Amino acid sequence: MPHELATRLDRVVAATFGDGFTVLETGLRENPPRYSVLVGSTVDPGRTACIRLDGVWLEAFIPELDVQCGILDGGEEADRDADSELGRLCRALRMYLRGEARIERRPRFLRPGTRTVLASTSMSSGGAWAGTGGA
Repeated sequence: MPHELATRLDRVVAATFGDGFTVLETGLRENPPRYSVLVGSTVDPGRTACIRLDGVWLEAFIPELDVQCGILDGGEEADRDADSELGRLCRALRMYLRGEARIERRPRFLRPGTRTVLASTSMSSGGAWAGTGGA
């Protein structure tokens, strides 16, 4: 399974991030193994994102903002198309790294506090990704 995870991560990252990005494999290997890459924007070197995969979780982390988002990666649906959620997560990060999205704190609807979202700066895409972050 570890080799399959590394291959899966490499395949989706290569398909999502091309010109305008730098991709570095991180040397960190934990127990159980987590595979991760650090992606940076060559247009805005201050924007980076770490993508981690361990067979149960998909995780995106934006170090400069201390914001992360985790998605449970499992079940029958994941077996059918293992790359779909990872691809969606990578595409959302690509928007942020290109400057096409920004991180916002928005009020929660049903409980006090705020939630962190990746909001598109383009009116046409209109999407937002919820995540968790630091204070």
